[in-house]
Amino acid sequence: MIARYRKRRKIYFVLLLVCVCMMSIGFSAFSSELTISSNAIVKPDSSAFKVLFSSSGSSFLTNKVNGTVTGDAKAGSASIDNTGDVPTIKDLTATFTGPGQSVKYEFYAYNAGAYNAYLTGIKFNNVDGGSSSKVCTAIDSSSVTSSLLEAACNDINVSIDVGTTTSVMSSTSGITGHSLGKGLYEKIVVTISYTDNSNLADGDFKAEFGDIGLTYSTVDNSSGVVHPTPIPV
Repeated sequence: MIARYRKRRKIYFVLLLVCVCMMSIGFSAFSSELTISSNAIVKPDSSAFKVLFSSSGSSFLTNKVNGTVTGDAKAGSASIDNTGDVPTIKDLTATFTGPGQSVKYEFYAYNAGAYNAYLTGIKFNNVDGGSSSKVCTAIDSSSVTSSLLEAACNDINVSIDVGTTTSVMSSTSGITGHSLGKGLYEKIVVTISYTDNSNLADGDFKAEFGDIGLTYSTVDNSSGVVHPTPIPV
């Protein structure tokens, strides 16, 4: 009886070991590893950076911009065109009868984009087909002395003020610290002037100026990285 009980206990013990081993094998057989791999590609939309011309400094308008005169000068009416890739204001004209006269046009740069804009440069381009930013030609070449024409031409200039930045008939690069916040406006003043007490020509002549380009960027020049958007005047 006792021998039979001991034999049966040994059998139970063996069966218990077998069950433990099987359970161990079962648990080790069902395991898996999950891996999540991810990345993101960001492509900013360049159209989100946009500086446009406006005839108003409080709301975005593209009305005609009339020049204001000093002396007996006559002014034209400038047009704003923001529809192309490069916003443009054109037809800034002045008619002078003598020295001491000027015509001034006032309009605005408007930051319509999603980034702050920084003015990084002003460029006076050459007249189309010419080699300089100013070209004077006689209306009737037979009635104008070329030397007097040249002297008078030197005294007619154009200047541009953009906010607190002023440039007179010369390109300016490396402008720093000039920001235009999102949704804000800054005044632009273009003045065409015939210097007081300057030279006179002995006949009618025309002075032409090349486009003035304003470069706004998403990054200030002081950072050393510039992504320009030129805007000609």
